[in-house]
Amino acid sequence: MNDRSANPLDKRVVHLRNITKIYRTDALDVPVLHAIDLTVERNEYAAIMGPSGSGKSTLMNILGVLDSPTHGEYFFEGWNIAHRDDFSLSRIRNDRIGFVFQNFSLLPRMTACENVQVPLIYAGVPVRERRRRAEAMLARVGLADRYRHRPGELSGGQKQRVALARALINGPSMILADEPTGNLDSQTSCEIMKLFDSLHADGQTIILVTHEDEIAAHARRTIVLRDGRIIDDRLR
Repeated sequence: MNDRSANPLDKRVVHLRNITKIYRTDALDVPVLHAIDLTVERNEYAAIMGPSGSGKSTLMNILGVLDSPTHGEYFFEGWNIAHRDDFSLSRIRNDRIGFVFQNFSLLPRMTACENVQVPLIYAGVPVRERRRRAEAMLARVGLADRYRHRPGELSGGQKQRVALARALINGPSMILADEPTGNLDSQTSCEIMKLFDSLHADGQTIILVTHEDEIAAHARRTIVLRDGRIIDDRLR
């Protein structure tokens, strides 16, 4: 995958066809997702909801190219994921998908600026340029005065802002956020969601995985899973 977009005329970022996931053990097969069909276009703002055990996390892992379906096809920006080698898949994860997790997933010994630079290191960006870009991205998320702070010196909301800056640093096609406010208080959650809203207004494609109605309400589309199947898909 050596270009930034497989087909700039194709509005689909995500296209799943008949996606099924079965976890196999010595004793039995455990089906988790059943024949999922899903398309997410550029600049969509979607929330994936469902109770515990509905398949949300498994679907998120497949969308993020962190796991493979047992059956079915996943096209990301027109590329059939099944036809990509491990190197290409790692490039997609690093360059084209920005991940935001509930637990922030920051490296504790690195400063905020260094944490944001990690995807740029993997992309081979020179030191001076990646520092410049990381500082600019931290300023964009409201942390212009926290470049040199380590995660232990930051609040939960500040950690999530660092994680969001890291997710955005390579100009991804899609932000994939797993319970992004799960470890935050209500006021900080509102502040983080305002950032997501602003990013969407600027053209960013966002998929949120959440169990909270008030968080899902920020999205323009809600996809509900139950027992591994999509039971509702509606626009707001």
